[in-house]
Amino acid sequence: MKEKFIRFAQWSQKNWLSIVTVLTLVESLFLCLVLISWLIGYYCNALLDTKFDLQSCLSGVTIIGASFISTIGLAGAGWVKRKEDVKEYAIRSKFNSIVGIEPSGEE
Repeated sequence: MKEKFIRFAQWSQKNWLSIVTVLTLVESLFLCLVLISWLIGYYCNALLDTKFDLQSCLSGVTIIGASFISTIGLAGAGWVKRKEDVKEYAIRSKFNSIVGIEPSGEE
């Protein structure tokens, strides 16, 4: 089991951009589904006097928006270049370090 997890972790490190793309597409589909049901419920409430709870859809939109922010954070973390790849390095604070020079790690 440990070897399978290690292989999966190595695969995900190589294919992180594809994973982020698929996650974004799935989140977009969920967002469209929730927004369509919200729109149908809105018009059914107005035209047919139904009691569709619009607040539940708004909560769903908020949760999907939070997942978008998480996915963007993961993509940003994965987009940082490794020091063996290029001249630019991942640094803790881009405002306190010189561009192109590796931080020493000392505090």
